[in-house]
Amino acid sequence: MKTTQTLGLWIIFLAAILLSSCQSGSVLSKKEQRDLSDAMDVPALGQHFQGLVVYDPETKEVVYERNGDHLFTPASNVKILTLRAALEHLPDSLPLYEQLNAGLSMYIRGTGHPAFFHPDFDASLQEGQLKLMVRGFDSLFVLSPKVNPRRFGPGWAWDDYSYSYQTERSALPMFGNALFVEWDSLRSEVLIHPDYLAQYANIRLGKGREIEVKREEYLNEFQVRVGAQTAQGTRVSAPFLIEPYAQTRLLEEALKQPFRQRYSAPDGRWTKKGFFPKDTVLRKMMWESDNFIAEQMLLMVARELTDSLDGAAGIRATRRDSGQIRWEDGSGLSRYNLVSPHYLVDELEGIQALIGWEGVQEYFPINGRRGTLKDRFETREGIIYAKTGTLGNNYNLSGYLKSKSGKWYIFSYMHNHFIGEADELEDDIERVMYYLHSKL
Repeated sequence: MKTTQTLGLWIIFLAAILLSSCQSGSVLSKKEQRDLSDAMDVPALGQHFQGLVVYDPETKEVVYERNGDHLFTPASNVKILTLRAALEHLPDSLPLYEQLNAGLSMYIRGTGHPAFFHPDFDASLQEGQLKLMVRGFDSLFVLSPKVNPRRFGPGWAWDDYSYSYQTERSALPMFGNALFVEWDSLRSEVLIHPDYLAQYANIRLGKGREIEVKREEYLNEFQVRVGAQTAQGTRVSAPFLIEPYAQTRLLEEALKQPFRQRYSAPDGRWTKKGFFPKDTVLRKMMWESDNFIAEQMLLMVARELTDSLDGAAGIRATRRDSGQIRWEDGSGLSRYNLVSPHYLVDELEGIQALIGWEGVQEYFPINGRRGTLKDRFETREGIIYAKTGTLGNNYNLSGYLKSKSGKWYIFSYMHNHFIGEADELEDDIERVMYYLHSKL
């Protein structure tokens, strides 16, 4: 009798273990999954196309999924793909340019590095170093590549040429490829950088609290309007037109030496110069969702892998075919891009494997604290480390979620084809994210 009872207890015990193991992948109960689905079906969210994948990197299991394999317009979530490509294929320190010495002549050529003379990356130090470099040479040349990067990516809105978020791509970017306008209210003075372009800026002071900058489409001529009530230190930018004459004049102004453009150079050894840390540039790209940096970093990946400044070649060399996607640029400006939540989760898992959880916390915006999430989802700050992606009628959020239990999850929550502004969705998206945080 005791043997039979003992055997029965063992059967019950083993069945409980088996049942527990079968249910371990389902972190959310069926009721919790229904509640989560209901939260996603509120009017503001339920009337457009949305997809969500929540993934447990420890158990390698999907916790929740809706439309996970469907393709979405990712907008700046494409920068997640660019980040992984840069982390995986670029060295920790990158050359700003390359130099060839031929007797008393010196040639420089671009590497695509976005920090060259960029005002946010200690341009004055770079200028000082290059001034020392050019001493002793009679002739200075800028070498144009045989094939220049196209100034815009495929699927970009060409009408947006004068907006700060659509800076042109180039082999030798300088000064962020943009005219920067800053208002010094203490002196009632408008500051223009780089100095060379100030002569082409028509400045008007008026009422208001904003700075507006517009440019002629095929000329480096700018209309600048500054509101007299604009806050001290406000700075805005507008892309300048990339063309050889402007490039050489910009270098001349910065270095006080004459430069000329060349399309060929003598045989010789090109030396990498002006090394700049990769992580500094990538943090700015991710925190501020900087399109210019993202595009230039993709060009640098292409140069490293294919010896060309061809973004499309860089994409072909790095994309993973774990799912059918369409990847067209480095920034996400292209409306041709199509990516699924599952694909983004795979990329995010790959990034975490490369840089660890400390790296995740270093590179990604944080809700309520930093970057594009600094003023978003502030009810319970410091739990979402993610990249936003906003393009007209599309809003996406993909990254890492720290649950109430302290465990990390990877997620991609995508919203396409809604009418109205993205901020109209944020309260409901926040509720979904906080529900996951509290239940996982």
